[in-house]
Amino acid sequence: MNKRHIAALVMATIFISQGAWLLTIHAAEKAVPVTLIKPTSGTVAQIERATGIFLSVRRAELQMKSNGTIERMFVEAGDRVKKGQILASLEKKNFQLGLDQANSLEKAAASHVAAANAAIAAAATGIQLAEVKLQTISRDYGRAKGLRAKDTIPQQQFDQIEGQYKLAQVGLDAAKDQLAQAKAGLTVAQAQMNVAQVGVRSAQQQNDDATLIAPFDGLIVEKLVQENEPCDNKTLYQLIDDTVMELTVRLPERFLPFMKHDTRLIVRTPLLSEPVLASVSAIISSIDQSSLSFEVKAIIPNPEYKLSHGGYADVDVVIKEECNVPVIPTNIVKITGDSVGQASARSGYVFTVNDGKAQKIPVTLGITQNNHISVISGLACETKIINHGFGQIDDGTVVTVASEAGL
Repeated sequence: MNKRHIAALVMATIFISQGAWLLTIHAAEKAVPVTLIKPTSGTVAQIERATGIFLSVRRAELQMKSNGTIERMFVEAGDRVKKGQILASLEKKNFQLGLDQANSLEKAAASHVAAANAAIAAAATGIQLAEVKLQTISRDYGRAKGLRAKDTIPQQQFDQIEGQYKLAQVGLDAAKDQLAQAKAGLTVAQAQMNVAQVGVRSAQQQNDDATLIAPFDGLIVEKLVQENEPCDNKTLYQLIDDTVMELTVRLPERFLPFMKHDTRLIVRTPLLSEPVLASVSAIISSIDQSSLSFEVKAIIPNPEYKLSHGGYADVDVVIKEECNVPVIPTNIVKITGDSVGQASARSGYVFTVNDGKAQKIPVTLGITQNNHISVISGLACETKIINHGFGQIDDGTVVTVASEAGL
């Protein structure tokens, strides 16, 4: 081989080597550098923010049961009262007069009952005496009839004995009539007594009703009349029991299917330093046509009276919550549409790396919160997925893993 052939061979070898090197560089340039992360396991929630109003569970408008003029008002708006405490009273002169008259009528009726019972006792005694007398005369009359039949005694003597016998019978009948009259008198007296007792109870009730008593422990929130005013059918005070509050929240109609009696509420108010956690206790499913909203209610204890009747609060309603599911950033998932059979779920995909290439993983996506999204199905927390470089790849793209990181 001459020098010319040798030089040509060397040049060809160099050219081939350079070409292979260029091909290698070109292939390396086509591989997309990516980083991988592992999803975290966490909880995400769909929250609707609304405004709620506090109202005491137990409240009452207090009125006098009797009509009249207010004599004393013992408490003012803002006062706390105890059950049984006197709040107000009417002028009682007329009520006391009526009670005194009723008591007098009762005493008179009681006297009539006592007199009727005495008459009954006297009539009963008269009957006993008349019966004894009749029995004695009956024996004499029987003997006299026998003697007269034998003509042993004169007719005049027999007539005298017979007259005494008939008089004794009349006396017994009269005594029985007196007993019947005495019993009838007792019936009338007892009826009068019953009427008098009803009158006393009525007068006593009217007298009692002239005093307004607190029906439960609570707070006087409003005083509506003053002393020396007539109170006929008027509300004197508004009383609330503010140891327990009912929170009412209005929500858009679209959230009604998600409401349950244990739906969580996070309640914030300037009156409390920390949020209050509560649960829905009642769902009023009737839709208000003007606002297309419905009501939910929650019971919140208020033993220290920090919450105010009629006060407002900011309420976070946990519409839906997904616990212990993979959570990934929203910028490394492609959302493609709705998932069949899951009203709030969507379909999408992420990428992992398999044998140096990007591999698409279909997933079902749930709630989005704070730039993160939950994965309901299709992805395990142990599966590493592409983070950096997501926008430059597709299924089957050659990739190089630059690093791995956590969320």
